[in-house]
Amino acid sequence: MTPRTLPKVLTDEELRALLAIPSRRYPTGRRNRALLTIMGATTCLRVSEALTLKLRDVNLAEGKVNVWRGKGKRDRTVYLSDAQVEVLRAWLAVRPKGAATLFCTLAGGPLSTSYVRQMVARLADRAGIEWRVHPHSLRHTGASQMLRGGFTLAEVQKTLGHSNVSTTSVYLHVFDGDLREKARAFGADAA
Repeated sequence: MTPRTLPKVLTDEELRALLAIPSRRYPTGRRNRALLTIMGATTCLRVSEALTLKLRDVNLAEGKVNVWRGKGKRDRTVYLSDAQVEVLRAWLAVRPKGAATLFCTLAGGPLSTSYVRQMVARLADRAGIEWRVHPHSLRHTGASQMLRGGFTLAEVQKTLGHSNVSTTSVYLHVFDGDLREKARAFGADAA
């Protein structure tokens, strides 16, 4: 059996560069930045979950998003950072009224997953990222950042909507720099 190739994760610098590309001056830039943000960070939504969100699924006052019937037909609630709330507010200020989904075209129509794949690749290229970034890379990046930020494995599992922790562990990329720093700090007590 051939081992499965997993999506790479963005470094902190790559992620900052990627999120800086969509222009905040234009509605599509605000939408694309909000979409990138909701697929990573502390929400880690799949592209299909992000594209089926309705306005009523997002509660900015409480900083939460309800995901209905995600993969495996499981419902879950994910929580937004203050920065994500602000990015979503910027998009909602220009989002077409009456659109069926949270993320839509400027005419109010649905976005396709192929559009999002192409958009993510195009923006990553413009950000100078030298490998092909996929929407699912953002989910892996968000999960890894949560772990690095002090979230427990159980909290990351719940956020991702996994029923089995072994599935979640695939999403958790360990960075050599983190290991080096922890080893140095750990070794200081032993000397």
